[in-house]
Amino acid sequence: MSEAARLRLERGATIGSLEQLMGSRTVGGTVLTVFSLASFNILAASLLITWALSPLGTQSLLRMMTSRLEPRLTATNITYFDNSATSGLIGKNWVGGSNSYPRDAWFRSLTSLYIALVTSSGGIKSESVDLWGNAKVPFLRHNVPTWTKVSYDSGNTTFKIELSYIRLVCGDVVKKPDLVNSTLLSSVALETSQPTFSLTNDTWHGYPLGTTKLNEMTTWSLALDRFVDVIWTRVGGTVMEFAHRPEQRPMLLKNETGIEVGPTTLRFEAIFTEDISGPLAPLRAYCRVTEEYVESLVNCLTPAAGTSAAAKTCRVMAQRPSQQQHASEQISHLSFPGVFNLISQKLPLTIGGPADMSLYHIHDPDLRGVEFDDTANLTDINAEALGIRLSQLINTYLTLTQVSSKISRGSRGGAVTTSNLTVPAGASTLVLRFDISSSWAALGLVSSLVLLCAGILGVVCKHMAKGPDVLGYLSTVFRDSKFMDLPASSGQINSLEISTQMKDRKIQYGVTKLIKHGQPLIGVGFQEDIEPVKYATK
Repeated sequence: MSEAARLRLERGATIGSLEQLMGSRTVGGTVLTVFSLASFNILAASLLITWALSPLGTQSLLRMMTSRLEPRLTATNITYFDNSATSGLIGKNWVGGSNSYPRDAWFRSLTSLYIALVTSSGGIKSESVDLWGNAKVPFLRHNVPTWTKVSYDSGNTTFKIELSYIRLVCGDVVKKPDLVNSTLLSSVALETSQPTFSLTNDTWHGYPLGTTKLNEMTTWSLALDRFVDVIWTRVGGTVMEFAHRPEQRPMLLKNETGIEVGPTTLRFEAIFTEDISGPLAPLRAYCRVTEEYVESLVNCLTPAAGTSAAAKTCRVMAQRPSQQQHASEQISHLSFPGVFNLISQKLPLTIGGPADMSLYHIHDPDLRGVEFDDTANLTDINAEALGIRLSQLINTYLTLTQVSSKISRGSRGGAVTTSNLTVPAGASTLVLRFDISSSWAALGLVSSLVLLCAGILGVVCKHMAKGPDVLGYLSTVFRDSKFMDLPASSGQINSLEISTQMKDRKIQYGVTKLIKHGQPLIGVGFQEDIEPVKYATK
């Protein structure tokens, strides 16, 4: 701006225009000069627009490019465990003569996994995955064939799975002291002397409370009143010593029609003490047993490479009743004697004794009721809570018998080896995408070109101006000039007011009419009193 003002001064210009140029060296100075001189003209507009392009150009460089994460969808396949698979308990029964024994080592491993899950904290139990990263399937809370969302965040791989689980709906919970002496507490027993477990329906079968087949102490027991007929466990028309047929699962009856299927009832009994010195308090409840089939929409989130996030996490996002054909809901895994025999025998024995963690879970899944007096007080348990929590225990133990120690491999893979299903899935990978705004890019280009031209123009003006740089504060230049006659009042007002009063007068740097020592004097004066300086060229 100073070079342009210098060139205009040599050629003659109004005080107002020179003051505008000299005062417009910054954005703020340009605005203040326009309003101070009240000069709203083309020059003022040009200066304002030029300087406005400076901050706008800077902003355009900052805003021209934006980034966002965009999912890239691809098709893939997901393999997951089929929980309708045959329970490993089928191969762990052994009946021969008068002896019957389980595979102790296998059951010890099973017990360790079961205890780890049941004794985990309430926070872990409420997570969408278990201790090893396997996705949990919550109980379906409706019966309409529509999707119901589950309150979890979504991930980046989506697929549908078909699963089933045992559900218990319990009636009134009976707590009476006289139940201790009831014959029912010790009358239930599986008729394991019969090779194929040919059990009579509508009578209770299980192991008595307080003892098992191995005469070990328990504080709770399970009994069932209906089982699958022996005809379904025969192989080749013969009755084996024990039916090892792998199809001993509800899927065995998937396509069967016209068979008699009655309701199945599970009887749960427990004894506990309300305090360390109090008498035994027995509890009994009858629960309707069903196998519930659901279709679940699962999302899996895989953390980006190089991050400190945990491994892949899968969550059930929505559920609805299964739309596929399946066996009657009255037939569950417990309906097969080979399965229920060892569940009713071994599940109460996973810990055993009065301090049974299974009973603590039934009392409170957060285990806030664990005390040092070895009591699990079930006084306040209601039928709904009992049904849900006992279902969780049975489903946990049953699933462990299906996958055994492979469940601990979790999200690292390899947990589904014996029985698995493969389903199509949609996988999405978050890709970093950069967007260029055409408007901000255009503004940045224009501002850069204008400021470049302004810089070039400054160089041109400096090259074209021949005289010295005499402009500082413009009003000071002509107020101190000996070649200009100013009003007497100019000595009492500030420089900007002088410029405002004289903004329309033209001044010029050149040869004045005054002569000293025979030579004309050079300086700044009114244009009509000045002649241009003629510079000699080399």
